Amino acid sequence: MLDEITNKESPKFGYHYGSIVARDIIQKYQPLVSIGGHMHEHFGSTELGKTTVINAGFGSGFGSYVNTWLELGGNKIKKIDFIKK
Repeated sequence: MLDEITNKESPKFGYHYGSIVARDIIQKYQPLVSIGGHMHEHFGSTELGKTTVINAGFGSGFGSYVNTWLELGGNKIKKIDFIKK
């Protein structure tokens, strides 16, 4: 969900453009968290197996008014906040 083109005016609307290599690595190794930010149409997180995948990109229409807070403790995610000003 974090790599789908959602702009209805785009000729690539509905296509997924995430990294296939990153997805393969996540599926193989199941790290606690994977953070990316290239897809600017999305801002948030989802689960891929045991991995929390975070798109910390600027998010559509928010520009520099967003940020991501990730707090880890031990081998667990303690807190994820997606901050919009």
